[in-house]
Amino acid sequence: MNRGLLYLIAAWALLPFMITGDSIWIDEGTAAKFAMQPDFPHWLDALAHEGGSDSQMLLGDFFAWVGGRVIGVGEWQLRVINLLWGGLTLLIAASIGRRLQIPWLPLFFTLQPFFWYYTNEARPYASQITFGAMILLSLVQFVQAKGQGLVWVVTLTAGSVLLCFATMLAPVQIAVTVAAGGIIAGRNGWKIERRAPLIVLSGLLLLLPLGYYYLTTLVRGAKGAQLWNVDFRYLVFIPYEISGSLGLGPSLDHLREFALKGLWSSIPEIAFQCATAFSLLTVVLVVILYGVWNRRRDENPFLLIILIPFLLEVTILFIVGILIHKAFWPRHYSAAFPCYVTALALALKPLLAGQKIGRIISVSLLGLLLAAVIGIRFGAEHQKEDYRWAAKEALHFSEEGQNVWWCAGGDAATYYGIIFDRKSPEGGGIFLMHNWEGASPSHTGTIPSDLPDEIIMSRPDVHDGNGTVRKLIQEKNYQRMASRGSFELWLRQLPMRSE
Repeated sequence: MNRGLLYLIAAWALLPFMITGDSIWIDEGTAAKFAMQPDFPHWLDALAHEGGSDSQMLLGDFFAWVGGRVIGVGEWQLRVINLLWGGLTLLIAASIGRRLQIPWLPLFFTLQPFFWYYTNEARPYASQITFGAMILLSLVQFVQAKGQGLVWVVTLTAGSVLLCFATMLAPVQIAVTVAAGGIIAGRNGWKIERRAPLIVLSGLLLLLPLGYYYLTTLVRGAKGAQLWNVDFRYLVFIPYEISGSLGLGPSLDHLREFALKGLWSSIPEIAFQCATAFSLLTVVLVVILYGVWNRRRDENPFLLIILIPFLLEVTILFIVGILIHKAFWPRHYSAAFPCYVTALALALKPLLAGQKIGRIISVSLLGLLLAAVIGIRFGAEHQKEDYRWAAKEALHFSEEGQNVWWCAGGDAATYYGIIFDRKSPEGGGIFLMHNWEGASPSHTGTIPSDLPDEIIMSRPDVHDGNGTVRKLIQEKNYQRMASRGSFELWLRQLPMRSE
């Protein structure tokens, strides 16, 4: 058995440990909604009425439904479909690693906290990583074949078509990869196989109906939340999460709270976390910069060829985000993630075989990545929003005949058994204050006349954007009785009766 196969088997063996039975969170609630549709016509109806960006990630919606029918709709079951995508990603990584003489590339993937995090997410990002890896493989095949043959174009077309079904953002990753290959071919005077354009054309014909569908989603106003002003902080946050530094530093919720409220007083409390997290990011940057500087002496010239498409996608989406006031989070770069991992592995390779300082840097990188993986997998601060707990509390109060306002995601709440009162609750009702479907935050006109006994709120910037409910909490003598993660439970304090 060769070493490459051993690395692949070891990587596959780690995949099941990435999946947890944690509560689903607000974004996974949409996947749960699709998974729970009883048949295909109901799935189509749910898709037609989906107002968020999930309607623009068609393949994920479909596999959520298929998984729900075949496997089940428990928390763990909603995520287990990602074992398929993770396994395919590692298989493709093995093929890339074999071609680039880094047979340990699949195992290196499993040391990436970003890979762990999104394999454990009931969302389509794991599949996007898979199809991004296919497109990367086609680039490697193209360069090694000097543009000859048809293997690379078949791989490129298949990966591109599948990625387009997985995300409407696919053309960006496809374009930067094709541009990189085209520049290399032009500089070296390579001639492309004549049948290659016909294969690409067949793929484009397959995508025409999909393009029309995506256009209809845009016409009806489907889009993701646009809650943040895009600025240069994102150029720090993107490498922070993609590099895996998140697993050693402040959680996403903590960073979110810091960005919203500017909690400078909390910096001393998280100073050690920040220092550890940025030590990983620093080592990653040192390894990549060394690889770029050393590329001419290294026998493997692929580092820049693979790194540049990743950097181009980050640049393009950042500029687009500024223009349309839309924050593209690190998860939106999932298709480019294989380029990052492979480039990092290529830069690491000569350090592993080099002098003492190189081996020290390599061991430092691998040790920090392993610690970050452990942090992502087992750290309580990195667990998802606990909709399971919040729904249990809401149902408990409702069963006791009390009125509850639910200021959080509706789909995740429905998954945990909440049936919302469509009118003002009258004894035992749960009223949905905000049903996020890409619309504006809740308005004063949606406030029922009767004050609730309890208010359960998560992410007030999303679910109480104009501050109406928070103002009522402050003015009407509510007291925070419990909190868990992003959720807060507020109880109304009735005035004391005089004797």
